[in-house]
Amino acid sequence: MQFRPEIDGIRTLAIIPVIIYHLKLPFGDSYFLPGGFLGVDVFLVLSGFLITSDHDLSLPQ
Repeated sequence: MQFRPEIDGIRTLAIIPVIIYHLKLPFGDSYFLPGGFLGVDVFLVLSGFLITSDHDLSLPQ
């Protein structure tokens, strides 16, 4: 399977909200980006896509 820089870039962008969530930056009465878990979901979906497409190419036709 060839390297997909666009998918790798999206995975990188998906991790940024997770890092901000763990910094616990105060924002008014709550924290900035309280739903950082959404970035984990996006990261895992994209990783699953890459793994599945890699295995799909290795199966005999």
